[in-house]
Amino acid sequence: MLNKVLLLQGPLDSKGINFLTPEIWGNSDDHVFAQFDTRENIRALSYIFKNHGYKIVYSGWAEDSLWLSENSQLFDAVCVNNQDNIPNTCEFLGKNIQNNKEKLYFSIYQGLLEIQRKISENCLVLRLRSDVAVDIRQLEKFTPALLLYQDSIIIEYAKTDNTYFVPDFLTVASLDTHLRLYKNLIEICKRQGGYHISSHIDHGLEFLNMQLRGELSEVICMGSEVHNSIVWRGIPRYYANLKLATSNELLFDCLIKYPNGANIDSVIKTIHPELLGKRK
Repeated sequence: MLNKVLLLQGPLDSKGINFLTPEIWGNSDDHVFAQFDTRENIRALSYIFKNHGYKIVYSGWAEDSLWLSENSQLFDAVCVNNQDNIPNTCEFLGKNIQNNKEKLYFSIYQGLLEIQRKISENCLVLRLRSDVAVDIRQLEKFTPALLLYQDSIIIEYAKTDNTYFVPDFLTVASLDTHLRLYKNLIEICKRQGGYHISSHIDHGLEFLNMQLRGELSEVICMGSEVHNSIVWRGIPRYYANLKLATSNELLFDCLIKYPNGANIDSVIKTIHPELLGKRK
């Protein structure tokens, strides 16, 4: 029997941009990050997804261990990660900026290992950030695609101007595919700081790399119904859709196909050196 697992990951207190932050503040020095308490979102997600037959696994940060322990009834398994020694900044255009991508990869990978230990190796995993909510009815319309395309991964959308850009709110794939993806991303970060300064491009380039190695079949984009149902740090996406003209920039209900002959080195040659990981 195939187990369905919701893997939630991230800090309980989420700080950063939301759908409207860049539009409201632009490049102003007075830019204010959104502050979002994920606790009630986590409770709601755990309740809804359990009612739809999912096991719930949480991969959290060490500073959140008390709350996770006190609310352990929400989860089928919990792991807590000490991330003190994981880099959370990088150099960008001569400035040192916050960048939590390595923490992201590490916490996801630890959560996947917990699923392997506590649930089963035969799992379909929905990996979701703890500061994001999504309509499960829309989401589950697309998960049967994984029964048709073995060793594939489902992502939210692709961009018309950059097929290597991958949104990181959620992914759906087998446990094995997820484990390969995040183990590879952790290893490339240890060697050279990642392929790119952005986790979005890191994911897209690793998809290409996994396909070239025969570890990944298809990269499948969900329908726009999932995209439109997402709430991030308390702000529903339709707020952004009212203001921002993004409909022609995104691709849904499709497979991503990389150009014939594409490989990591050929793509990296097209990227500005300041945007690459620190290559040794």
